[in-house]
Amino acid sequence: MPLNVLLAVDRSGWCFHNISGELIKYLSVEHSFTVMPHVRVAREKTDIAVNLWWGSTCRVKSCTRARAHVACIYDGLSWRVSPEAKRQFKLMLLHADVLGVCNNRFMKDLQEIYGDLLPPMMLIEDGVDLELFQLQPQPSDFAVGWTGDSTRMTPGGPRDQKGVQLFRDACKLAGVRGRILDASKGSSWPHKKMPEFYGDCSAIACLGFVEGTPNPLLEGMASGRPILATRSSLSPHGPGLAEDLIVHGETGWVVDRDPTSVANCMAYIAGLSPDQVAKMGQNARKAVAKYTWSEKAKNWRRLFTAALQSGAQRQMGRSIAPLHPAPVEVVVGVTAPNTAREQTVSLEPAPLPISKPRVPNLEHPHVLAISDVPQWAFHTNMADMAEALEDRFKVSHSFVAQWQREGLLPDMDEYDIVFRVYHRWHIDHLLPWNRTVGSLRALWFFPEKPQPPGDREFGLVNRYRAFHVVTWKNYLELKDHCPNVVYLTNPVNMNRFPESTPVEGEVIASWNGNAKHMSAGGRDVKGFYPLILPVVRELEIPFEYVEYNTNRIQPQEMPGFYHKANLAICMSLYEGASNSTAEAMASGQALISTDVGNVREMHEAQVRDFGESGILFVERTKEALAEALLELRQDPGRVKAMGQLNRQEIEKRWSWDVWKDGYAKFLRKAL
Repeated sequence: MPLNVLLAVDRSGWCFHNISGELIKYLSVEHSFTVMPHVRVAREKTDIAVNLWWGSTCRVKSCTRARAHVACIYDGLSWRVSPEAKRQFKLMLLHADVLGVCNNRFMKDLQEIYGDLLPPMMLIEDGVDLELFQLQPQPSDFAVGWTGDSTRMTPGGPRDQKGVQLFRDACKLAGVRGRILDASKGSSWPHKKMPEFYGDCSAIACLGFVEGTPNPLLEGMASGRPILATRSSLSPHGPGLAEDLIVHGETGWVVDRDPTSVANCMAYIAGLSPDQVAKMGQNARKAVAKYTWSEKAKNWRRLFTAALQSGAQRQMGRSIAPLHPAPVEVVVGVTAPNTAREQTVSLEPAPLPISKPRVPNLEHPHVLAISDVPQWAFHTNMADMAEALEDRFKVSHSFVAQWQREGLLPDMDEYDIVFRVYHRWHIDHLLPWNRTVGSLRALWFFPEKPQPPGDREFGLVNRYRAFHVVTWKNYLELKDHCPNVVYLTNPVNMNRFPESTPVEGEVIASWNGNAKHMSAGGRDVKGFYPLILPVVRELEIPFEYVEYNTNRIQPQEMPGFYHKANLAICMSLYEGASNSTAEAMASGQALISTDVGNVREMHEAQVRDFGESGILFVERTKEALAEALLELRQDPGRVKAMGQLNRQEIEKRWSWDVWKDGYAKFLRKAL
């Protein structure tokens, strides 16, 4: 029998109604859907009631007999801007079995604001119909388009929440023609006619104060239109989907939210040739291809399953996180469990979960290493640890991103030690705290409030059986308040970097990382687009880079990447113990760096031991970077010597051979 699902929408013919149509298109084989405005819901009987606007949850629940209730979070304002909004949201949380959240940034924000009050959360990103929204040629007359509901306003939020007045002001300043399709003025077209609107625009402006997954962004990119979007500083975890999808100057632009910045960008686009704009539009369509509804609808199938599980447990007085038996990915020859078991999660603050009594394997303990995503920095660190300690520990791997998207939860009772590699993921309620160790892998515990640790941070650290930090500075700040803290940096696996870079006789620069890493307040952290890229292009420095969102490669390919260059660049605002800089040094590259993380520690150790250093410190400006590059470009022999010093430094003081005993002692503190 198919599951009966009630989809409660705000109004017909607009965003939530369109989402409902896509769910029916892709999930109707196993589900029977009813779509209804939430104000008309009355005495409905269904298996699952889904409130696409979270504010209708309490009313819909009072009018339905449903086994489970889902509340969806599609905006970033309504649940955080005022005490009354938060009060209403907390009331809603008492009635929701699962939250469907449109992006990971909002998940992190919700956890920080509401903590243990939250039911399980699942990711439900929007999709786009690539068959409806086809790649279109550029129009003959240049125009920038805006579409949305100009009257949309959250109490306590800005007046021009969707940015239509900002759009008008910017068009006037730039002297460009703007096309507006305003749903509040009775001009909203049927969804199937929206391609006509995008086809008449050269580029699309998305100027909302804060957005989740805005349809004009996805639909405009699918139609082959570059996107002009604005930043938002509301979320400490970044502004939303625009930053994830837009590559500056290739698929669009992300600028400050003021008329001058938007107008300058509009004028720049207007000055491009039609072929240049069309090429950016082609890039935009390629970038949005992973957001097809055929893929994104699968998240809803998982959401419905999780809701039924959580709803059933709520009726017995408790709620569980979504669970699905599935294999957990592992590396370096270790075996992970292939089944998941129930973990309880209370809606109200409750005592910490207690795992069943177990006898640990003291001779060869089994460690669960929890990272964020496969094949990136944390996972690489844990894979290297597993290799270094394979004669003392068995290590399996699990990824929080898969827990959120797919409900892939490991059975914590299978492990002697649980290693949580980063402290900010929403998983506290799932951890067996009597055998969990943790880590701070950055400079700050809470980058949105960059300040020395206090009582909040001391309490966080002391909750773990042991907790390690990757810089000596962090250790000194914590050691007098946290008896369980230890100093363990991110070592380099020299087995992966057996040889120095062969580049000599010229200077070739390199960088790798996540260029879209944003700090609180929307500040760029890594410095790739605003600092590094403009300078190396202006100076015509040969340059190799690998960027997480655009041309990411696998960890096993990184040694080959480092062998293409001999001078690494780090212009970060802050770091902990950067994998990128340490691996580049291990590969025999010289280093230009801002004074961040443990780079100063490595520099001072070199000077004490060798009398000189392979690291050149610079201020975080384009001028300082340009001066350093010009200086080193004139002396390739010096660059080679600096790289040799750096490789020696990593081998001698920062490799896994040096640190593995410390990690073994740290892990055993959990037993």
